[in-house]
Parts: sequence; structure tokens; C-alpha cells
Amino acid sequence: MRDPRALAAHIDVLADEAFPAAHTARLDGWILRADPGRHRRNRSVWARAGDGGDGLGDRIARVQDWYAAHGLPARFQLTPATRPEGLAEALAERGYREEGPSAVWTGSLELLRAEGAAVSLAERPDRAWLELTGADAAILERVRAPCAYVRSEVGAARGVLAGEWLGVYEVATVPEARRRGATKVLLEVAVDNAPAQKLYANYGFEPVGIRRGYYQPTNTDALVMLRED
Repeated sequence: MRDPRALAAHIDVLADEAFPAAHTARLDGWILRADPGRHRRNRSVWARAGDGGDGLGDRIARVQDWYAAHGLPARFQLTPATRPEGLAEALAERGYREEGPSAVWTGSLELLRAEGAAVSLAERPDRAWLELTGADAAILERVRAPCAYVRSEVGAARGVLAGEWLGVYEVATVPEARRRGATKVLLEVAVDNAPAQKLYANYGFEPVGIRRGYYQPTNTDALVMLRED
């Protein structure tokens, strides 16, 4: 079984790459993040390394000063990989309270099977995708990892590829459409993006057409690929 702390540390890295903050600073192994958006992750301390000891209180005070300078309250992202040990207790002693807990799930893609309505994938989000997910467009512009934006009439999500991992974020589903799926997946990929085409082919996608001038402002054609389950 994978070490839970090591897994959590790796997931923290993947999530940070998927949601890059507008402003960051380093402080004794911690990464301070500030952003005008609404995501708590981007407005919190990523306590990924560093020792405790007598200097912990001073470090927390410096964090508070940094966030105050950005007009934000100081927040800390706490996960099984948080360092140093005892940080949660030190924060509680200073009046910090837990807010916005979230669950992280992992699984093998081999276990997934889509059934139901058609789903399309794109390399960039459109207005309909943004409206359905409520995603922060400014954050998406800063992402450098390969992304796929999934869209259907009843749901949407974003996939971020990082090595053998695919992070799935901004999942939005129309309530009455829950527990339904898809048997056909359609995506568009730039005709000159051979690595992405190879990746999709490995997952069973086949080329079915060309969309001329699909990507602007470069006027690049899109190869349309389809997978049927």
C-alpha cells in the first residue's frame, strides 16, 4: 500500500499545479499563496516543509503579516503531508478554526466506464463550460500542465494530466442528470499536436474529421477524435 503521507504530498503538488496562485512567496519551507479569486487553496499557506520548535510562532506571525499586506486573512491548508507536525495544534492555540474541509479520492482509470449521452473534450474552456462549472478563468490561464475540458448538456469537468496521474477538478453536474453517463466521447486536438494525439489514441480515440480554423487567433485546424465504448 502506498504511504498515505507520501501520497498526500504528491497530491498537494498536483493540485497546486492545477490551481496556480497569482502571488506566491516562500517562508522556511512553506509556500504562501494569494489570489483575488475565490479558491481557498489559492489564498492559503501550503505548509509543505520546515521544522517546528521555538521558531514556529514567529513564522505564523510572519504569515499573518504577509496576508495582511495582501488584504487577506491568514489561512493554512492542512493535509496529512503538512509540516511541521504539531502545526494544527499550534494554530488552534492561536484561535484558528477549521473551515471548508474537502475529501480527495483516487482510483484507477481502468475502473471507469462511461455510458449515456455524448461528451466532448476541448483543449480550452468556452463560455458555456465556464458558466456551468463556475471556474476562475484567470487561474486557468496560468495553468501550464496539459488540460482537457469536458462538456456535455448535463455536466462538465476539467482533467489535468501530470505523468501517470489525471486530476479531475471543477466537476459540475445538473442535479436531475446525476447517475447517468456516456458511451461516446468526442474531443478536438490541434492537428500539429502529435504528442496529444498519440496520448488520446492510446485511450482508444480514433480520428473522424477536421475542423478548419478551430483554434484562434492562430487559425489552427482541429483534429476531431472519437471513442465509442
